[in-house]
Order: sequence, then C-alpha cells, then structure tokens
Amino acid sequence: MKTTLTILLSIVGATTAARIDPQKGNPLSYLHGRPDPTHDEKIRQRIAEYEAEKARIAAGGKPAESPQPPTAAVGKSAGAADAEVAVPRRSGGRGLLKRCATATSVVGLGVGSYYGVQTLRLRGLMARARAEQDELGSSLELPAHEGHVRGKIAAHQELLRRLEQARLDAAEEAVRKVALVGEISAALAQLQKAPPPPSSLQERSEEELRELSASLAARVRASAALLEAYLALGQQPPDDFRDWDAARLDARREQLTSKGELLRELLLLQAKLGGARRMDDGLPEVAEVELREKVEALRAEAAGAQERRAKEVLQGKIEAALWLRKQEVPMGLAAMSVDDMRDLLARLNGKAGAGAGAKSAAAEEA
Repeated sequence: MKTTLTILLSIVGATTAARIDPQKGNPLSYLHGRPDPTHDEKIRQRIAEYEAEKARIAAGGKPAESPQPPTAAVGKSAGAADAEVAVPRRSGGRGLLKRCATATSVVGLGVGSYYGVQTLRLRGLMARARAEQDELGSSLELPAHEGHVRGKIAAHQELLRRLEQARLDAAEEAVRKVALVGEISAALAQLQKAPPPPSSLQERSEEELRELSASLAARVRASAALLEAYLALGQQPPDDFRDWDAARLDARREQLTSKGELLRELLLLQAKLGGARRMDDGLPEVAEVELREKVEALRAEAAGAQERRAKEVLQGKIEAALWLRKQEVPMGLAAMSVDDMRDLLARLNGKAGAGAGAKSAAAEEA
C-alpha cells in the first residue's frame, strides 16, 4: 500500500509539473531551465508500474519495494572523467510542490480564522451597541468609518464609548434633578404652596427645573423683604402677596420704602380720627403728591376734631359750674369760641381760680 501511494503521488506530481509548463515538463527541469525529452516515457512507465502493482495486490501478493529512480551522471571534461554530479530525484519536485501547497493552505487557514474571529467580535459589538441604545433611548449614530472589518470594529467601539459617556451623563443629570426638586419643594413650602408630585417634576428637563428653582428662590427673597417693609410700618402685607411674582414684590417694597414717612403719618392721622387702622392695599401705589394732599387734609380734619373735643370739655365744665350756682346756661354757649369759653369758666370759678382753670384747659387741650 505504501508503494502504491508513492507511485500515485509521483504521477500526480509529474502531471502537476506538466501543467505548470507543458513545454518543459519535469518540475526539476523547469526549475533549472533544462527541458526533459523523456518526460512522456517516464510517465507511461510509472503508470505501467502502478497497474502491475495494483494487479499484484488484487491477486493477494505483497507490495513490492518502491524502485529507486536512477541517477543520471553528467560527464565532465577529459581531465575530470571520474567526477560525477547526481541529478536531484523527481521526488524533490513533488516535495517542493507539497510544501508550497501546505504553506498556502496554512496561510489561507490563518487568514480565514483571523477574519472569522474579527467577524464574531464585530457581531458582538453590534449586539451590545443595540442593547445600550435601546436601554438609554439614545439616537447616537455610528461614526464615519471605512468599509473593512477593522474599521467597523473601531467605529462600534467608539459608539460604545459614547454610549457609556451618555450613561454617565444621564446618571449625573438624575442626581442634579433630585437636588433641584428638593430646592423647589422647599421654596414652595416657604411660599405656603403645595408642591406638585415629584414625578411630574422629574419629567421636566434640567434646564426647566433650574429656571423654576431660580424663579421660586427670587420670589421667596422678595416676599421676605416685602414682609419686613410692611412690619416696619406696623402693618400686615396683603393676604395674597405670596402669589405675586418677584417683579411685583420688588416694586411694592420700593413704594413702601420711598413713601414710608407719608404713609406712617397718614395711618396715624387715620387712627386719631377713628378711621381704619389697616392700610388699604392700593395705598402704596398712590402718587406721592396725592399722598401729601391726603395728609394735609387729614391734618386739618384732626385739628378740627381736636378743637371740637376741647369745646365739648369746656362746655361741660361751664354747665357744671352754672348748675352749682343754680343759674341758667346762657344762649349761644355752644357757638362760643374756645377762648371765650375759657374766659367764662375762669369768671365762674373766680379770679383766684382763673389761672388754674386756664392751665387745666390748656393741658386738656394739649
């Protein structure tokens, strides 16, 4: 069997060598650049040997030893007749072809294995990228890349890096939004407002939450300043002042600060006249000139009221003195001036009590 395989391989090697260069035939001859005129005869001889060996094996005989190919001697010059150079055996050509085929197969298998591994790696990266995008709800696109496998792998690796960065950014944003929701809830509590559900706030973007938090913080500061300004006048702010925006709160505080003296005097005069002690909500918005006119009118009214109270006191004293003397009250007593009533009271009380009566009247008037 070994001899049979050897012969068969020899035939295939010779045929392959003939296909390489039909004109030159023998692979060794082709490599050395010399034609082999006995190529066809040798092939026929090899085929005949193969057929004979095959028949002998079929008849039950033992395979013969593989014949050694003869070596040809190349004659030299007359001075070197005994020197011989052995021509390489034909099996060397077949070995060269075998080694070339084996090397090519190994290289092909290596390249195929490399691209197979890279393709599997690419598929894994693609599946991971799709899963990451579905989880994050991201719309990141694959970066620009070349069409070969390594280019696609690098592009998917870059996409995964961006997705991981997007995941980190989303986590940091969630932490910041939680802090903003806490600030918004605290500000609404200071404004005595019920905070909305946290889920509704979480649905808003970070920028919207920042704007809302800044607006509420400004309202809290303005509300505190306005409350302090009202308390400085001894008044309470309007009931709905916490619903005002920051601009309106600041404007009202400025009005109270710039018109504080006039408002304080007006409120005092109103109290003396028995008017309302609480300031009207729209009073700070009145122009300063109009406020001054109101203060002057209230001053005159307060002076008239004070004179009436003084006349009433003096009239009561005069009537009491006349009653003690069993005298009638003179006509026109109510029409007398304050000074006339004081003189009359002094005469009724006698000269000795005139000074005391005048001082007591002046003190009561004051």
